[in-house]
Amino acid sequence: MKWLLILGATSDIARAFAHRFAADGFNLVLAARNPDALSSDTKDLKIRYGVEVKTVSFDALAMESHSAFFQSLNPMPDGVLSVVGTMEGNEDAMSDPEKLKAIMDTNFTGPAAFMTLAGAAFRKRGSGFIIGISSVAGKRPCRHRSQLNRAGSRKMFSVPSERENQLFILHGSGDGL
Repeated sequence: MKWLLILGATSDIARAFAHRFAADGFNLVLAARNPDALSSDTKDLKIRYGVEVKTVSFDALAMESHSAFFQSLNPMPDGVLSVVGTMEGNEDAMSDPEKLKAIMDTNFTGPAAFMTLAGAAFRKRGSGFIIGISSVAGKRPCRHRSQLNRAGSRKMFSVPSERENQLFILHGSGDGL
């Protein structure tokens, strides 16, 4: 059976994807800052779809631990889905560079660093897929927040090519992708 690692697993969209992939027969590793919050989801997914589900602690901002975290996964997942992101502190970030950096690291730098690491492992193995979905906050009609929110509103889908063993990245607003 195939395994999928879901980063940011406590979000609503992650939960929806967990059901979709479990329905397709994927075992799941649900990773979140607070994995205890996933206990009812874990039970439901196991009963409903008859798949294995593990929960693990993951912090996208702890980039120094990403490699050890990925190497600790047994088995190595067949795919990674990242839906890590935050909108907390957007107001303060408009005038505080440190808070802005924290938002950017949470919404982009941390997930991108992890997906780069996973992509290299998948290339080496010769198989695997990565789906990265960042904040959809740029779609919200909050005029005073729109520029900051749009900084994290890109979606990135990347898949190792079976023929060329290269990583292809498509990006865009998500409209029509």
